[in-house]
Amino acid sequence: LEDTLARAELSKNQIGNALVYETVRTIASIYPNPQLLAQCALVISRFIKSRNNNLKYVGLNALACIVNVNPSYAAEHQMAVVDCLEDDDETLRKKTLDLLYKMTKPNNVEVIVERMLAFLKRDGDRYSDQYMRAEAASRVAELAERYAPDAKWYVETMTALFESAGDAVKPSIGQSLMRLIAEGTGDAVADELSRKSAVNAYVKLFKRPKLPLVLLQVMVWVIGEFGELSGKSSEELMDLLIDAVDTQMEGNAIETLALSAIAKIATRSGGSLSAKALRAVERN
Repeated sequence: LEDTLARAELSKNQIGNALVYETVRTIASIYPNPQLLAQCALVISRFIKSRNNNLKYVGLNALACIVNVNPSYAAEHQMAVVDCLEDDDETLRKKTLDLLYKMTKPNNVEVIVERMLAFLKRDGDRYSDQYMRAEAASRVAELAERYAPDAKWYVETMTALFESAGDAVKPSIGQSLMRLIAEGTGDAVADELSRKSAVNAYVKLFKRPKLPLVLLQVMVWVIGEFGELSGKSSEELMDLLIDAVDTQMEGNAIETLALSAIAKIATRSGGSLSAKALRAVERN
């Protein structure tokens, strides 16, 4: 197998490339010897870095075979694989997302998730496949929850995901974030830091128009539960929530949730309502 791989690599033509690919698949599935796997990873780097999209696709497929055996062999190709997200070819981008998901570990989750979020931020017809956006958003959420270095990073990453992917984010992802913020990690200091970070970020975000519904729901709930960590008064927090209902495109969809959040804030502050909150309650 080693000799076949070496000979096929030397030819560098279509037949040789096909032999390289099939030899890599054979090694990965039948005889996953560490030395041979390392050689395979080295050989297929030429495919991944090629300007030819067909070769890139073959390279990603071959690397996926190796990753299934041992993800560590893909580490040196990480940035080359990530760069494939920039390609115009939709099929290549889908294959890249699949491979990045398999390659992600605790030591590289921040880099890979950052690039996947950048991919989701792009706009226009070139990146308009909603299925792929939804799939990428789910992958980011799963990787962040599985490998987050700390709770603060997780909250910040999930907020960035909601902003980047909009309504492509499933409601269940928002519920998972709220659960983590509510339950915490057991470390009181770290939990308060992550909650305060979330509250401060969301107070600023309310000023932006056209926020996605899932993000708005999380923001309103967080302010209702932990809004005082921002340092703002209960009246200011209530007004912030009412303004969100009145100004956001999805305002009507969060009105009931906002009133519930206001009730929680009022209970903690002695029962008084701001003038805006009182008018909103009277309307309902």
